[in-house]
Amino acid sequence: MMKLVKLPIALFSTTTKVATRKNKPITPSNSVSKSLDFRAEVEEVLDKLFIAIKPLEEINPNFQCQLSNAENSSENTKTLLVATKRGNFKFTPDMGKGILIFQSYITGYHSYQFDYESRLWLSIKPDKHDLRGMVTREFLRHCTGCPQFN
Repeated sequence: MMKLVKLPIALFSTTTKVATRKNKPITPSNSVSKSLDFRAEVEEVLDKLFIAIKPLEEINPNFQCQLSNAENSSENTKTLLVATKRGNFKFTPDMGKGILIFQSYITGYHSYQFDYESRLWLSIKPDKHDLRGMVTREFLRHCTGCPQFN
């Protein structure tokens, strides 16, 4: 005679849990350190974006990439402006909120927060997309060539 044995359903599950990036970014504990670290991360990402986008000037007419000090001199931060024939792309840090704002004439405003654990700039939207991916998509649709991120 054969006996039926009940096995836990988990033994037959083919799915596994995947870590998601829904957690808030891990930041330094004190506010002075956090502010200095955020400022350093902003400076670094703006420099990297400038280096990745600047070569596109050579192959795209009416294309200018300019890294300069912010209009608001009290924060003394950089901004990156990419001017094209059709419109502008602008990267501006908001030191008070701890975010980097990417303004595109194509898709509008996007806010990114630095994730200290993954070392990536992630969207504050639920999908948590990476800033580099969004910049690549925007520029691929608009110009010849692609930003070259390291």
